[in-house]
Amino acid sequence: MKNKKYIKIIVFILVVILILVFGCYLFFNKTNYGKNLKINWQQKKVLNEDKRVLKELGEILLLPDGVVPTMAIVTNADILKKQQGFFKDVKNGDRVIIYPEMAIIFDAKAEKIIKVGPVQTASLVDKEATQNKNASIKQ
Repeated sequence: MKNKKYIKIIVFILVVILILVFGCYLFFNKTNYGKNLKINWQQKKVLNEDKRVLKELGEILLLPDGVVPTMAIVTNADILKKQQGFFKDVKNGDRVIIYPEMAIIFDAKAEKIIKVGPVQTASLVDKEATQNKNASIKQ
């Protein structure tokens, strides 16, 4: 008699646990909570990697103080090489670090600066083109 009572209690506890597990699964799956946790984890990983790269780069090159650069990892070097001469020596996996005044291509694996150059915004390029056009007209 006691055994049947214990078996009923164990079965009841197992059913409750299964319901809780299924409910948690539905909650995490339907609310994208699990996906958000994964994204946040990936963002933290990227931020930590960016900090490490900036620290390594800062040991080689004097970087601007108090400025947070825009950073990217090269995933298709061939397209970049075709778009702009600045990227002629870039390869997949290199870091592009952009400050307001300069752009840097950095090979983090080799801890080597590939190229440093000035940043040209569209408005700056347009202004220079206008100045060159006006200069050629004045002559």
